[in-house]
Amino acid sequence: MEITLELRNRLTDEERAALEVMDNGQAEWIASTRQRIEEAAQEELKGRDSGTQDWKEARGEAGKEG
Repeated sequence: MEITLELRNRLTDEERAALEVMDNGQAEWIASTRQRIEEAAQEELKGRDSGTQDWKEARGEAGKEG
């Protein structure tokens, strides 16, 4: 945190304000367990591209559909 503060002190007020907005958004996202779970559930798990279907399924690398 000390390094972050030192580096941010070298930035302009506008740059620090933009980073503060990002920090606040990230803190809200981290605090929102429900939102993170919903976002994860909406993500489509993509399986491995290479290998035969049997090979991918045997290794649990076929994605959601395999």
